[in-house]
Amino acid sequence: FKTETADKVPNLSFDNWVQNGSKNTYYANASMDDMFWDSGNEGANTLKEINPTKPEETDVVRGKAARLGSTTAASQFAAGSLFTGDFGKASLNPLGAELDFGRPFTERPSQLTGYFKYAPGSVTHSKLDYVPKNTPDSCSIYIALTDWDAPFAVNTGKSQFVDFKADYIIAYGELDKSLVSPTTAMDSYQPFTIDILYRDLTRKPKYILIVCSSSKYGDYFTGSKSSVLLLDEFDLIYGEPKVDTKYIQN
Repeated sequence: FKTETADKVPNLSFDNWVQNGSKNTYYANASMDDMFWDSGNEGANTLKEINPTKPEETDVVRGKAARLGSTTAASQFAAGSLFTGDFGKASLNPLGAELDFGRPFTERPSQLTGYFKYAPGSVTHSKLDYVPKNTPDSCSIYIALTDWDAPFAVNTGKSQFVDFKADYIIAYGELDKSLVSPTTAMDSYQPFTIDILYRDLTRKPKYILIVCSSSKYGDYFTGSKSSVLLLDEFDLIYGEPKVDTKYIQN
């Protein structure tokens, strides 16, 4: 028999950053030739340099961290985001962005660990009835393994999103719901562990999707323009994978 390799996603420590383009857009990668992570910076920087997602060098666990700060760009709400994939382009009609979610990945990690520090603001922009203004904002961190044959084409303007109940999702895990919306800003980094729950262990993953946002509903232009999420020292753990066929309903 042959054991599986424990492949690592590049730059899980968020120590490596590169700037590119006329607006000095930040990318959480060692170079533009080795792109694994992307964010909404390209869209937010369309008119001027804003960079909702950028390196944090002072308030860190070790080395550098990722700072995701929700803000406004061209009078529209823009959440700080970080994801494995590629930002395609922003669109005005319909208002939104086109993204390619996921990067090739074939292994079966059991957990995603790391550190986060969240300072939620009160919701200043909302296009969702169930997220009223002046209520606390929420962050999000989740991971999925899929058997897509190509990156998933997200179109936020046309409400084209990943369906996490679909058969193409092999495994999924997210930050515990009790942690995503603290009542006050966190004073220090808190470690987290996300169990990656599998539907079965017969299918091999083809893509990995890790998504983080300082405003959980930022794709719907909803959140607080003062919310800040700091992320540092992520890691993939290769233990015994857990099977839970009903994980998505838990």
